Amino acid sequence: MSAAISPDGHTIAMIGADSANTSHLWIRRLDSLTPRELPGTDNVTLFFWSPDSRSVAFFAADQRLSKVALAGGDPEQICAAKSARGGSWGRDGTILFAPFSNGGLYRVPSSGGDPVEVMRPDSAHGESGLRFPQLLPDGKHFLFASVPAGPDGKVALGFTSLGSKERRTVLRTETGAVFAEPNWLLTTRNGAVVAQHFDPGSGRLSGVPITLGDGVTASQFTGGPRLTVSRTGVLAMTTRVIVPQKLVWIDGQGHEAADQPPLAVASYLGVELAPDDHRAVVAELLEDFTNAVGVVDLDRGSLLRVSQPGEIASASTWSPDGHRVAYLDESSETIVITSLADGSNHRYLAGDHAYKRLDGWAKDGTRLLFERLDPATKWDVWSFEPDGDTVPKPCVRLPSNDVNGHVSPDGRWIEFDGDESGTPEVYVAPLGGQGLKFQVTNRGGSGLGWSRDGRELLFADLSRPGVLMKAPVQAGAEFGLGTASVLAHEPTDITNGDYDEAHQRFLVLRPADKAPPQTITVVQNWTAALRRP
Repeated sequence: MSAAISPDGHTIAMIGADSANTSHLWIRRLDSLTPRELPGTDNVTLFFWSPDSRSVAFFAADQRLSKVALAGGDPEQICAAKSARGGSWGRDGTILFAPFSNGGLYRVPSSGGDPVEVMRPDSAHGESGLRFPQLLPDGKHFLFASVPAGPDGKVALGFTSLGSKERRTVLRTETGAVFAEPNWLLTTRNGAVVAQHFDPGSGRLSGVPITLGDGVTASQFTGGPRLTVSRTGVLAMTTRVIVPQKLVWIDGQGHEAADQPPLAVASYLGVELAPDDHRAVVAELLEDFTNAVGVVDLDRGSLLRVSQPGEIASASTWSPDGHRVAYLDESSETIVITSLADGSNHRYLAGDHAYKRLDGWAKDGTRLLFERLDPATKWDVWSFEPDGDTVPKPCVRLPSNDVNGHVSPDGRWIEFDGDESGTPEVYVAPLGGQGLKFQVTNRGGSGLGWSRDGRELLFADLSRPGVLMKAPVQAGAEFGLGTASVLAHEPTDITNGDYDEAHQRFLVLRPADKAPPQTITVVQNWTAALRRP
């Protein structure tokens, strides 16, 4: 959650970013108009309240679970948490949390200590992670989300108790759920907030769900709750803001071209140019809040949907010959390859439920690169051969988060982003994994791939927003890197894009309208809505 009401209902906590895009925790009492930043909460990602409403526990980019008192003082470290996915602070001082995006649930005293595993995923039934636990009033029973989502795009909401090996599924939901005292469970259905009677002792629902309203924003984390509620009947939720995107050509100075693709404005999420530079594959957010992938004709403005109904399709990429499109179906963490010639679909890695991201094809078309999240090594770059050996093999597997892989045209080297220094930087390493690794950037960077002839390496300079760089390389048996120079200056409002090297231009997504400010809705005495006729 980016905002949460305190258990006593007096204070709202929220994540806000400064001009340097560094996130911090802020609090504001409901009887005040002035928010206050909590010091020492740089780069916070998730947080949750203490039961007495006097402190907030938070996860940040330093991969730690810490706590900070509202009254003042420096944050105190509780324990390590590499890639956390939620937590809950019980009334007896026990914190139940998910330290990994793929992994089990752990508990630790709020005073600090070594985490103890409480429950691990049931891999035999396809679970890869348990997350967003919520301790119930007795301090023993709790709710949790099980991932990945199923073919219906929903996650299982589980119920169990500390020390028990028994658990049951309460319901399947498109998001997480929140328990509201004394006996309500709040969740969403088709984007609408609903409440249903819930017994916190048995974990069973009863009665008919009651719709309270709609318009809440989606969580950026699968299984994450979209709203919070206090013990005193105050409900808080962030409202949904969707900014339509336009697909435009820009030059190296960020100026829009006079001749633009004749495409309608839509909720585009990503774009990649076809090898012929006349088509593009786009991911789009649909009205039912699922994602779809389609191929657009940039000359005529037509769109051909290639993903299937019910899929949560994203991260699409072209085969080098332009005849196939690969995308990730997030509902099953399956990679799908569609032939544009005959419409056939082939699914890969269906038995592997780990979280994935799709990077792209090697230039010779023999292998497809993807990222896989491992509890031990974090994000790694893997590949498989769609037309040959489909068993995945690691390309980059290091203790750091290593993502965004691009293979050189000669197939010898891989460009990737790694965060071993604490900041994402661009690296180049031998594709086989043996040999020296070369660091390309030193002030923050993100790789954009290789030029078509393999003589230049392209990357973004994260220390200068909107600045794209190129550097001459030798990428044969030995790797050599020349002095980098500016490739282009992009407008900072671009959300995604791709480079048309042949025409020295970029196809990018830009907001069609100015984004309205994110708002937080607070509802006093929300249970009154349950009594409406």
